[in-house]
Amino acid sequence: MLGIDPTADKAAIRSAYAVRLKAMDVDLDIRGFADLRSARDAALREAAYVGQEDRVDDLLFDAGPDLPEDPGPSGKDRATDKPVVSFAPAGWENTFTAESDEELSWDNEFGYGTGAFANPHSRIDAGDDQAWGNGGDAADVQLARLLYPGGAHSEEAFSEEECTQAETCLDTLIADARGGDLGREQAIDGWLAELLAESWPRSAPLLEQAAEAFDWLAQSGEIGERPALQFLNPRLRGMRFVAKVGQSGHPLHKAWTELMRPGKRSFFDRFRIKRDEVETLLGGIRTRYPEVESHLDAERVASWEKPAPSWIVWVIQRVFIFIVVIQALALCGRALDDNDLPPEDVDRIVAEAFGPGRTMAELQAADPKLADIVYATIEAADDPEEPVDGAGQRVAARLRGLAGIAMQDAPRHDVLAILAVRRDLFEATGGAGTEACSELLKLGRLPSGVTLTEEVRAGERALAWRLAQAGLLSGKWEASETRTMPLPPWVGPGVAERTGLSAERINAVLRGEKTADLCAVRIALIDTLLSRPDDAPIELLRFM
Repeated sequence: MLGIDPTADKAAIRSAYAVRLKAMDVDLDIRGFADLRSARDAALREAAYVGQEDRVDDLLFDAGPDLPEDPGPSGKDRATDKPVVSFAPAGWENTFTAESDEELSWDNEFGYGTGAFANPHSRIDAGDDQAWGNGGDAADVQLARLLYPGGAHSEEAFSEEECTQAETCLDTLIADARGGDLGREQAIDGWLAELLAESWPRSAPLLEQAAEAFDWLAQSGEIGERPALQFLNPRLRGMRFVAKVGQSGHPLHKAWTELMRPGKRSFFDRFRIKRDEVETLLGGIRTRYPEVESHLDAERVASWEKPAPSWIVWVIQRVFIFIVVIQALALCGRALDDNDLPPEDVDRIVAEAFGPGRTMAELQAADPKLADIVYATIEAADDPEEPVDGAGQRVAARLRGLAGIAMQDAPRHDVLAILAVRRDLFEATGGAGTEACSELLKLGRLPSGVTLTEEVRAGERALAWRLAQAGLLSGKWEASETRTMPLPPWVGPGVAERTGLSAERINAVLRGEKTADLCAVRIALIDTLLSRPDDAPIELLRFM
């Protein structure tokens, strides 16, 4: 309908809408005009999502910056595809399964994997327990004993002392791998991965350090990924996800915290936590990190998955219907209000704001949202006996503020036109003092006693109507962080030449200080930028 492909550029959408609107006879093609507006509104809503469809889920369940771009199959798939790793039962049996023994083989000339994993005593029996010359068990033997307390597989977590001892052994093994040749490093890498996978979940506190030391995630999803890493890598991602979702800034943090609470959810939890966030969280961890669900309270998860009782749905439906009826009555009351301005007075205010002959009906056709804003501004009088001119001044001030917001999305030629009108406003206000300039800058309001020439008002009206037709005055203000904007090297000298002020006094105004030079510096700054419109960065023009 707009004649353009889906885009994230809102200015392009509004420009395409304006081009189509000019080619249309609104009075003769009412249905076409309605369809055109619907197409524009739909395009503006979808602009924020263009190019992001495939990344939303990945952003929510990102497990850390160290992951490769293509992580391969999900954790659930990795844990079930052969060759696989399963938890070890009591005893020393190796429960790795693979298509062949070669898949589990590595260079054993350094002794790793020749028995210390299957039975730590075998290294002692073979006389290899003095490998580090410390008069005690070698680090791999000590680590295996810590992971298999009493010679049996255990799911019990390390004590603080055991964890410290295990980390010390791991540090020694990593140092030995880095200090030796490639064959020794590969032997330690292969043996350690198998040991941590076989002794899981007791080995979980050691996984992050070992994976980082041997870059295990780099092999994720590759054809040659070892069975042990097929087991460990998804669990490492799950651990990282748990750490991230536990932070308050994560989009799913509230849902995560809710599902960790013990017991069933209460009636009010339905309104405190968004159900779609809970569903997104559960769906994501079940697809990517199945083991992570063990962190959640099973009873609470079940209560969230249970459909709401029929009586609750009935109550919510009736409350919704009641709210809709109340709002409809309020709108009818406003339409019947005897204090409303007569239509001719409303049209008079619109003509003063947008140009002679303009009416509220025309404004409604050009931009219904803006028409609602203007009408609400007209009605916002504190004094019911306020003259029409007072309402007109409020509308003009409101439009100046909306024009400033429009600079965020407007094309360059409209941004330059807004700046030119703003420059004339500052010039008219300059004689009223610093506070008047500051009020104009922040609120778009002219101080009492300041009148604009008819030439300036005519330019302001023409610009307002052009922006209204392009749909630029009904945009939503989006807060942005306070930041500084670098000036091109030619701007500073231009401002100094036009004002005759020192760099120190100019910089004081640019820092936001309210000084007597405020209007003069603003006028000179805009004049300098408008003197070289093609050289001025668009970001700087919008910043003005």
